[in-house]
Amino acid sequence: MLTTRRRFLAGVSTGLGGLVVGCGTTQTADNPGGRGVGAASAGGSGGTTTGGGSGSTSATDSGLLLDSGGCIATNSDAQGPFYRLGTPVRSNLDLYGEQGDRLQLSGVVRDGSCQALANAVVEIWAADSDGVYDSDSDEQRYYGQVATDGDGRYSFTTISPGRYLNGSTFRPAHIHMKVWLGDTNLLITQIYFAGDPYLDVDPLAEPSRTIVLAQSSGLVQGVFDVNTNA
Repeated sequence: MLTTRRRFLAGVSTGLGGLVVGCGTTQTADNPGGRGVGAASAGGSGGTTTGGGSGSTSATDSGLLLDSGGCIATNSDAQGPFYRLGTPVRSNLDLYGEQGDRLQLSGVVRDGSCQALANAVVEIWAADSDGVYDSDSDEQRYYGQVATDGDGRYSFTTISPGRYLNGSTFRPAHIHMKVWLGDTNLLITQIYFAGDPYLDVDPLAEPSRTIVLAQSSGLVQGVFDVNTNA
C-alpha cells in the first residue's frame, strides 16, 4: 500500500514524536571516487550548514534573516528520475549492512517568516555507496520520510551516497529532498557535501546547498536547514 501524505499526517499529531522517528542519466558501480563522502577536515562542525539558500550562515538559531524579517528561501534543484511514490515512513535508512559511512542528516524547516514549521513532511532519497539508486525494489533502500516536530526539526540516519557518471563526468555525491505541507509541495532540492571534487564541474551544485560534515561518535553528521515560502 502506498503511503500518501494525507494518510501519513492523519496519524501524526506531534511531528517526529508521532513517528518511528525513525539525476543524472547514467550510473556505474565501478566508480573511482564513489564510496560516498567522508567527514570534512576539523574546521567543520555538525551544527554548521551552508544550506538555506544564501551560501553562508550566521551563528544564530533563527536562520538567515533579511532586513524585512523574512527568511531567504532555500533554492530548488532538479527532482531527477529516481523519485518514487510510497516513500516509507522511517528516519533510519541504514538498514541493510551495506558499505558506506553512516551519516546523520538533520535540520529545521521554517516558513517565510523564519518560524519553525511543524508537521511538514520531509522526504529524502539517495544512491547507495556505489552510486546506484534502488529504483524498483519493494525495500526502497535509502528512501524515507518523516514529519517535523513542534520545533520544525527533522532527522535521518542513512549512509553517505556515492557518485555516478552523468555523461562524461561524475555527479558530486548528493541527497534529494522534498518538503510538503499537507498536499502542497514546498520544495524540491538536492544537498551536496563540502570537499567533493566534482562540485565545481556540476551544473546543479551550488554553495548555498553544500553542507560541511563532521565526524562524531562513529558517524558523520551534517545539518541542512530549510527555509520555505509557506
